[in-house]
Amino acid sequence: MSTAATGFGTVGGRRSRDPVAPSRAAWPGLFFAALVFALWWHRPAMVDPMWAVATVALHTVITVLLLRGARRVGDPALGLLVVTVQALTALGFVLRMRVGVGDQISLGAYLVAVAVGVGLFHLGRSLAQTDRRREGPARNRWIRRNARTGNALLILVVVSGVLALRAPIERGAQIGLTLGPLHVQPTEVFRFSLLGWIAFRLKAPPDAPRLFGSYRPPGAGRALIEYALVPAMVATALFVKLSDLGPAVVLFIGIVGLVVHLTGRWRYAAAATASFAVLAAVAMLLGVGVLGDRLALWKDPFYMGEHGSGRALQQPGKALLAYARGGLLGAGPGLGRVDSIGTERQNDFILAVLGEELGLVGTLLTGALYALLLIQLFRLARRAGEESWLRAWLVGLSVMLAANIVWPALATTRVLPISGITTPLLSAGGTSMLVVLGIVGLAAGCAGPRPAASAAAASAPVPGSVAPGPSGAAGRHVTRAGRRSPLTWRAPALAGLLALLTAGSLLNAQLITAGAWLGDHDRGRGIARTERATFNRGRILSADGMVLAATVGSGVDATRHGTSTGLPIGDFRPSRKDTDGTGLENTWALQLECGTRPEEGLAGPRGLLGQRCQPADVRTSYNAEIQEAAVRALAEAKQAAPGSRGAVVALDPRTGGVLAIAADDDLATTVTGDASQPGSVFKIVTAAAIDPARLNAYHLAPHSSLPLPDGHSLRNFGGSICPNRDMVGIPALVDALRQSCNTAFAVVGKDIGPEGITQAAAAFGFSTPGPGPADRPGGQPADRPGGQPADRPGGQPGGQPGDRPAGQPADRSGAASACRALGLEPIGKHQCDLDGLSVDVSSVESGTADGERCLPEHLAIGQACVYATPLQMALVAAAVAAGGQLRPPHIVEQVERDGSVLWKAPAGQSRPVIPPENAEMIRTGMVEAVNAGTAKGAAVPCAQVAAKTGTPETGPPSANPDTNAWTVAFAPAEEPEVVVAVYLKAPAGGHLTGGANAAPAAATTLRTALVALKRADRC
Repeated sequence: MSTAATGFGTVGGRRSRDPVAPSRAAWPGLFFAALVFALWWHRPAMVDPMWAVATVALHTVITVLLLRGARRVGDPALGLLVVTVQALTALGFVLRMRVGVGDQISLGAYLVAVAVGVGLFHLGRSLAQTDRRREGPARNRWIRRNARTGNALLILVVVSGVLALRAPIERGAQIGLTLGPLHVQPTEVFRFSLLGWIAFRLKAPPDAPRLFGSYRPPGAGRALIEYALVPAMVATALFVKLSDLGPAVVLFIGIVGLVVHLTGRWRYAAAATASFAVLAAVAMLLGVGVLGDRLALWKDPFYMGEHGSGRALQQPGKALLAYARGGLLGAGPGLGRVDSIGTERQNDFILAVLGEELGLVGTLLTGALYALLLIQLFRLARRAGEESWLRAWLVGLSVMLAANIVWPALATTRVLPISGITTPLLSAGGTSMLVVLGIVGLAAGCAGPRPAASAAAASAPVPGSVAPGPSGAAGRHVTRAGRRSPLTWRAPALAGLLALLTAGSLLNAQLITAGAWLGDHDRGRGIARTERATFNRGRILSADGMVLAATVGSGVDATRHGTSTGLPIGDFRPSRKDTDGTGLENTWALQLECGTRPEEGLAGPRGLLGQRCQPADVRTSYNAEIQEAAVRALAEAKQAAPGSRGAVVALDPRTGGVLAIAADDDLATTVTGDASQPGSVFKIVTAAAIDPARLNAYHLAPHSSLPLPDGHSLRNFGGSICPNRDMVGIPALVDALRQSCNTAFAVVGKDIGPEGITQAAAAFGFSTPGPGPADRPGGQPADRPGGQPADRPGGQPGGQPGDRPAGQPADRSGAASACRALGLEPIGKHQCDLDGLSVDVSSVESGTADGERCLPEHLAIGQACVYATPLQMALVAAAVAAGGQLRPPHIVEQVERDGSVLWKAPAGQSRPVIPPENAEMIRTGMVEAVNAGTAKGAAVPCAQVAAKTGTPETGPPSANPDTNAWTVAFAPAEEPEVVVAVYLKAPAGGHLTGGANAAPAAATTLRTALVALKRADRC
């Protein structure tokens, strides 16, 4: 059997097994093909089959050719190095496919880098052969010939240094040169060639020609300057130019590693480090070395020290959340949500992409490949002669490469600052691949059959002696009997500590603190749902089958189109770099892209062949006919009141499904300060707060106004007198609702007290100064009026409106309680998440915007201290329609594919928020308001309507204040199927009323809704 077939070769006169024979070149190829197939299986649109097959095939062919070349050299370390590098480049190809880097660009850069590596392999062999030749004229000719390499390196240092100084800086990164498929940064070339020239200058034979004459060994003082101060000055100059510490530190570490290798003295490393620290600090103090936002992001990677609701999550924080989502085993190739990391996911944060999709296991295995790569590089460097300047060059390059590998891992896990350093072979930067394969090629040139033990023993220096180099500089300490030189154990110990630190930082990011990070910064994982354009998406449908949003085309040419219904479904704006999604398009992205059940979330692992992402449709509760009517009704109302803006909301009180939302500027779900005061429609909440035992106890006398404790008076709309006569009990309350009598409800509000009103409001989902129902034991609604108000958290008073942003509820726990009372998840401190629709929290405050105490008389009529969205008031009316029961609102009904239901939204559990007796009294009052009161305009011919109007005053107190218009209504009154809330905001100086301006819009919407819901044939 042939040697090639068995995988054995002859080394040093004996047979030696090659651990990686050419016949095993399929290993990296199979690894590559498996990852590409897994990515294609999960995300078919992400992988271009033609380019993927061509890349895998070409990569495998190159692996075979390189392994055959390694076998001819006869060095086992070289074959293992080839397999390691090819495995890492395969992983890099797949990661770049994943983040959207063009296949052609990646393949072109790889081929150029391989060609450079092969060229440097021949250079390395030439330099290594020079060291192996015996003394004589032939060796001298080789020395002079290869000395040209060192001088060429000096020229390359100067040229690349000039280009680096002239290259502009953008967003902390140097703008490089584009050469075909490569984007080359001069700084990378400068670092590579500078280490080579330093090694040549210090270690080349004395008779090697130099541009500046022969090198003389320095004395003690000069050695300290040359070995410590000069590296610090070079690194500081690079720091000043780039305003970034990372590239400077990486070069500095490479130079220091080279110096320690040549001298064997770690004190030079300590002196150089101290010098660099001092010089960098001075540069920062003088303002010429600026770290920009790097330190702020290191201190707070999530929000960079910003506070408040408007703060933006930063890329380092997003990368930490990606690690956290990956956990132990990852989501699977293509199944992570890596676009949420941001624009630099393909460069600085590529390890976060790897961590999310392959988990901690994947990142640690990748780290093991890098460790194996570095071990093989150091082993091959030792093949060069002890006094070879090539060996010194390779040691410096390998140390620099190690720093370049470790820094991104520590930076993306918050141990070090983010510094613009990319991960070699994985990131999209072509220069890093060029440099790494150049280092590999140079090291491969040192490979060769290992010398016999006897030859090594004959040439070994005496233990304990110091081997002088040709330059006369102090050589390396040789191991004494029974002891190790400091050089031989300190470097491996330092490398081991760095490996443990890196593994520990990944373990911390992906397992230990993952839950806390996700809970604090991405509860519900809402920020990590959109992905890039190549994702095919299902449709968003209305309940009656209208297509609200759909994808046109596929792959990179796919576009997303929606209808002009005005429904708030959000946007999906795809891009190969930055994909932006909002609303349902963002929240339900997993379902639209993959048909994933919502309860599955992003949980993994799904493995190499887990769930395949196939688009699915999301069907909503929206009704296209009712939506069209709502849009028309709002347009007609605005036409009748020029300059006004408003919103119309329709709900199904039986299920909580949102049927329609038509709004200007998101007014249906947004609190806009004083303009959001609901006025008399809030009297429903006040009526709900009455103790059922006292419904018959109220005696209401006719009044046109009532004096208030603050010296002002409260009057009825238009100065009217109500009720018309003395009335007692439920009839009195019904009549007060019919006429929307302010003075009557002021009496009721004073009797209930502010605590009773706020407790009732909290049950409906308003934010209040005290804990809401979700904060009370068992999550039950508050007791009816008569009980004591719940204590505030920590016994502290609630926030004042003056301390909050305009139109937002006070910054307290009540906002989260309000969301939970509605069965929704809180977003930040002021909003709830309604299936992807952000809804401002409505609130009842403890003080006015001017800092004055809220009077119960004002609270009772929804003025001064109450802020509500139309959606919130629609839910209040829905509770009346459902006999006092409130169902959580929802928009999404089910996820389906080709007519098959993949997931159906569970029915929300209703919760009692109004005593049945109160609900019936309120219903009767609302019916009377339509039949003979303020809401006559809400009547429709095909059903009995129940409605309540509101005309809140806005702005400072005056004799003729601006007024907005509200109406809430439901029909049929006895068996309600639809609830409508209408809100119109008057222009400056405008005077709108609920009965004249908002009620007709409610009637228009109700007529269409009753027909659409099959309650009437025509209306």
